[in-house]
Amino acid sequence: MKIDTTGSIGSIITVFLILINVGGTARASVLILGMMMNEETEVNENKKKLRNLIIFLVLANTITGLARTVLSYYV
Repeated sequence: MKIDTTGSIGSIITVFLILINVGGTARASVLILGMMMNEETEVNENKKKLRNLIIFLVLANTITGLARTVLSYYV
């Protein structure tokens, strides 16, 4: 018996992926603009924040991709 994986759980995962990527892009844009406008002390802080943002985006996309793969495998 095949169950439709595009149901509520698949939709929730899709919405999370969209929100994570849009929010990450907006945050990265703000940090990059901040690095261009501010002095050296704040540039180093923004670089650290940008690195942490990239790590978060990679982990979040990996986890949601894994959840989608497991969902499609078992359902």
